Amino acid sequence: MSAGVNAQALYRLLRVLASAGVLHEVEPRHFALTPMGVLLQKGNALRASAIMRAELYWPAYGELLYAVQTGRSAFERAFGMSIYDYLATHPEADAAYAANMTTATSRIAMALAASYDFSGISTVVDVGGGQGALLAEILKTYPHLRGILFDRPGVVAGARNVLEAQGVTDRCDIAGGNFLEAVQAGGDAYILKWVISDWTYDQAVVILKNCHRAMNAHGRVLVIDPVDLPTNTSFNLSMFVVWNGGGVRSVADLRALFEAAGFRMERIIPTQSQFSIIEGRQM
Repeated sequence: MSAGVNAQALYRLLRVLASAGVLHEVEPRHFALTPMGVLLQKGNALRASAIMRAELYWPAYGELLYAVQTGRSAFERAFGMSIYDYLATHPEADAAYAANMTTATSRIAMALAASYDFSGISTVVDVGGGQGALLAEILKTYPHLRGILFDRPGVVAGARNVLEAQGVTDRCDIAGGNFLEAVQAGGDAYILKWVISDWTYDQAVVILKNCHRAMNAHGRVLVIDPVDLPTNTSFNLSMFVVWNGGGVRSVADLRALFEAAGFRMERIIPTQSQFSIIEGRQM
């Protein structure tokens, strides 16, 4: 069966992959996966990370000089559109991005859920919550809670398996939309994990204001982001290259954002991860 490629060129590529430890040439011109190669098969978390970094991040890093010279997004320079516009029209990259975020969040979800007391809350809305890894952990930890998962429609479409695995589907609604326009109403607490750091100051204020407008009386917002990380971290680099105007913010910057959106910063709660929970209450 033809693979639609040049046979000699394919063989040379397979030899390169074998030299990198991804494949093993078991006999001349016959290859098998190594344990490293197995990690790139469908269903493995590393595959999603590899697709995301190769297709999305690598071309953007090539425009790093442009970002430094202009202060604008290297991703938009490389692709001619924002990352979210790109994801909306490239389903495989979108699925890889969502899966990678789910894996990253799953590693720290337990630490985040254990760091904040949700006992006085009835309904929590996870805004930009991806496929629900964090919200599912919170709902599992606090059986009295109801949850609403809110993110782009293409992202939350893959959330049911995550919620089912934690046994919380009966207490969690799923809603798709654009948090720059509006968010789901009716929550007592609105979570923004790894969201505010993606956006410019003005866009972050819009997102926070939309949460303020949607929440119940005496509601609160929980921004979950790194705070004052050293500027040489890989997290800050990806924020700088891929997003336009985002990045790890200082306590003073976050307080200004909160106040502009009608919130009073109450406290910053450290967690057993690189993230802190910044709590804001309605003024």
